Amino acid sequence: MDAPVQTIDESTYRRITELLPIPCVDVVVRSTVGVLLVRRNQHPLKGYWWVVGGRIWLGEAVLDAVRRKCAEEIGVEIAHPRFAGFYHDIYVENSFGQRLCSTVSLVYEGWISENAPIKLNEHHSEWKWGELPERLKIVRTGDA
Repeated sequence: MDAPVQTIDESTYRRITELLPIPCVDVVVRSTVGVLLVRRNQHPLKGYWWVVGGRIWLGEAVLDAVRRKCAEEIGVEIAHPRFAGFYHDIYVENSFGQRLCSTVSLVYEGWISENAPIKLNEHHSEWKWGELPERLKIVRTGDA
């Protein structure tokens, strides 16, 4: 049985990002025309084209985080999500625009129609169909 999902206040999260890697999901949303990319409005990767994703909450199952991030960020449910691998990254700025931050991301992929009605949230300014970002081509599926 899953524990109740818990969120944390901003000041606590700010302190955690200074001390520990943040567990995240990244979702490679595919269609017959490419990979859905969103332009980020926040650090890390502010201004970059990236995939849907974000942190996993305490008590949240990973697949639930995948579904939540797709619903929150693009307003769409993906079909047949599957684990694709993982990666660790270090960014020079965190979501607060300060210091280094580190993430360990579990990468999933799933499918939608290229005609799906994409509805972005405030974390992204625009979307397009494109190719997998270079940084995601290093995703590992076996021993790291």
